[in-house]
Amino acid sequence: MLCGAESYRHVDCREPDNALVNQYETGDGEWILLAMVQEDKLWPGLCRALERPDLLADLRFGTRAERRARAKELYAIVAPIFASRDYAHWRKALDEQGVTFTHVTRLDSLVHDPQLEAAGILREGRDSRGRAVRSIANPIAIDGSPPVETRPAPAIGQHTDEVLAGLGYDEAARAALRSRGAIR
Repeated sequence: MLCGAESYRHVDCREPDNALVNQYETGDGEWILLAMVQEDKLWPGLCRALERPDLLADLRFGTRAERRARAKELYAIVAPIFASRDYAHWRKALDEQGVTFTHVTRLDSLVHDPQLEAAGILREGRDSRGRAVRSIANPIAIDGSPPVETRPAPAIGQHTDEVLAGLGYDEAARAALRSRGAIR
């Protein structure tokens, strides 16, 4: 953006400019993002994965330009196919055909994501009440230094007395602030 690029606009997956770089919901409510930037090379594999080899002979979708011109029409064909089976089926079928795609992860599934765990991004820690919680590890690593333990954010007002005492407020002054509701 700083160099003058145009910003991306939101694209409704049901109204794509390119049906082969688009999201599709699977039968179990998961989402797949096709990322077929090598469209001509990957198109036959997608047709095989979808069990629709007839699409290869369909002149409406014979070239990249024709698939793009008819992206909404192609989406209307492909979307119900993806919705007919679960993500596990599509992952296997697309992988077998070498089709470029990814699983669109929802935020609620990130807390147990195996890749985040393997990369050490998720850490076990304790909240301010001492309960076990998962959190994001400190992104800064210094070679030869152990990682900093993840700590909870302070509770509201947890350090108020300490900070105000450091600024010269004695106990009586802090009590007066508390009685007026200025601090907790």
